[in-house]
Amino acid sequence: MVMNKLDQYIYAATRNNTRRTYQSAIRHFEVEWGCFLPATADGVARYLVDQAELLSINTLRQRLAALAHSKIESAKKLLASGVPPKDVAKNLGVSVATLYRWVPASTNA
Repeated sequence: MVMNKLDQYIYAATRNNTRRTYQSAIRHFEVEWGCFLPATADGVARYLVDQAELLSINTLRQRLAALAHSKIESAKKLLASGVPPKDVAKNLGVSVATLYRWVPASTNA
């Protein structure tokens, strides 16, 4: 995947440990827990309820951040491949306004 300049800076600013932690959280969500991304709000809520007594609040926050990051990255990839914003938003289960908060129009190129 070709990254624009902004994505290169953001990637460089993210620690390798954060990336590994997010990958681990996604793997847990998909492989061990059995839900797939992009997840619906209901799927994420069920996951958090199921894990609430097993994991600390900080781990749950970290897992939620990883799921959100994954959804944003999916949005960027779909937009970069030419999928219209309306379709991306529908696919990810968010409004077009939320999509544009995640990925401002100026960064879609």
